[in-house]
Amino acid sequence: MAVPRHVPRIVFASTAIALAAALTACAAVDGPAPVDLVDASQVVTEYREAAADFPEPLPPGEEFPEDPPGAYSSTEEYEAGFGGSFAAFYWRCEWIGEYGDTATVLGIVVG
Repeated sequence: MAVPRHVPRIVFASTAIALAAALTACAAVDGPAPVDLVDASQVVTEYREAAADFPEPLPPGEEFPEDPPGAYSSTEEYEAGFGGSFAAFYWRCEWIGEYGDTATVLGIVVG
């Protein structure tokens, strides 16, 4: 669409910015969404449940450890679902290790 020569393009840009600002102000919220927090014992429970029902297999001969690997504090609170992420990270690291070992055996340079 051609802009008439008598209407500067800045008017269109200013109108678009003002409209966007007005619509954003209408959608404002009263702060961040609430987060469900759990203690360390719940993190362990979430991890064990996630590990038991993990949808993909680990490399041959590997098993999920009984407790979540990695560092977490028994005195802190965590966002609900954090324990399940330990299972996903463990699965990923095991497969990275498996592929790294295979690459080493085959003499493939990784990285």
